[in-house]
Amino acid sequence: MGTAYLAVVTPVYATKQNRRFDYFQNTAGSVLAQTADFQWIVVDDGSPDQRPREFLQDLHDPRIKLLTRRRQPGDLRTASNALNLGFNHAVKETLCDCFCYVHSDDLLPKDSLSRRMAALDSCGMLYGKICVFSSEYTISKSSFENPLDTKNMKSGFPHHTSTWSRQFLEEMLAKRGGVLFDPNFSYGEDLDVTCCARRVLESTDLRLGFLDKVVYIWVGNPKNISAETPNKERRRQRKAILAKNGYSEEPFSWSDFVNDFIRRPGHFLPESIKRRVRPHTGTISRLSRGFFFPNAYQTCEIEINPFWFLENQPQNRKVYI
Repeated sequence: MGTAYLAVVTPVYATKQNRRFDYFQNTAGSVLAQTADFQWIVVDDGSPDQRPREFLQDLHDPRIKLLTRRRQPGDLRTASNALNLGFNHAVKETLCDCFCYVHSDDLLPKDSLSRRMAALDSCGMLYGKICVFSSEYTISKSSFENPLDTKNMKSGFPHHTSTWSRQFLEEMLAKRGGVLFDPNFSYGEDLDVTCCARRVLESTDLRLGFLDKVVYIWVGNPKNISAETPNKERRRQRKAILAKNGYSEEPFSWSDFVNDFIRRPGHFLPESIKRRVRPHTGTISRLSRGFFFPNAYQTCEIEINPFWFLENQPQNRKVYI
């Protein structure tokens, strides 16, 4: 059994078409440059492109545990199956006390894991600010007074920053029969797990903690599942996820709709237009003093270098932007 304190799970499905390997090299750089005591469990989800596997094997890093999953007929386009394999391995085959995940096209900022490990000592589940990054802009989403209320879970809870203690993860797995991520959803599986976490918080004495630091960088990859899922399908799956977990949709409110339309106009735009608007949301938010794109205004002054890990790359590691 591994003896690392924290387990980080990463699913990867790479093809020449989705260019996932181009992103994954940077993901690897940001994870392996962390100074915390961790094991990185990477689950290759039957990738036709073998470069991620070869890349990891060439690193010869003892912190890496590479698992391979064979995709089954009828599998939806989702990372859930690979995530489940990774977390089940982490729980059963390691002695880790903390657990989190990072997707294979995203990045971890400096000290992300050590900050989480230190903060998790006083709670069962931890979440932090999420930094959204693309090649031209950085925006971080704001915190919430009640981060797990239904509206926030749907529209802004930073699911990917979630970090769980062993007890908390085992509670979630028990509620799900050992299958944490639902492979029947091709979109919103992170929301589904957050709903499960909310149920644990409601039924146990375990506490939710908040880390007022950027601990996760979501990379705007136009080939990921979220970007390619139509808005109508997103709404359908979110509604199904809430119903599955026993939560009802927030009642429609014209005032909320108008407020969102004015203050978050980009939310209603097609994805093709959103990609053009996103680089300018920080500037728009500053000029309007947070009236437009308020989330961007609250943290637009933050300075973070997404490629901090490139500064001290060992010569034998080829990691590219």
